[in-house]
Amino acid sequence: MDALPEFDELVTLAQQAPDEFDRLRRRFVTGMVDNASPSAQRRLTGLQFQIDMERRRSISPMAACVRVSQMMHHSLSELTALLRQESQQDYCKPHSSQTNVIPLSRLNPK
Repeated sequence: MDALPEFDELVTLAQQAPDEFDRLRRRFVTGMVDNASPSAQRRLTGLQFQIDMERRRSISPMAACVRVSQMMHHSLSELTALLRQESQQDYCKPHSSQTNVIPLSRLNPK
């Protein structure tokens, strides 16, 4: 895959040739998905579909940005809740390991 152009070049391309910018964006997204592990490709394809649908439903690029940002925040909130739940379950589980208790009388023989 080619190197991603510099930020300023991307801004200029998006402003002056939005169709070309979109083709470049799709090419890079497809390349990233194709280079992912086979187990991740289906999830990434589905996620890109959701992003594309939010972009289409949006009335402006800024609205699309806000919608995708909301998707990311929602996903992060779900992940945080899951991690908290997992960590709480780990702390609440009784430990199955047994310890040997040595009576103090054995430590200090008289």
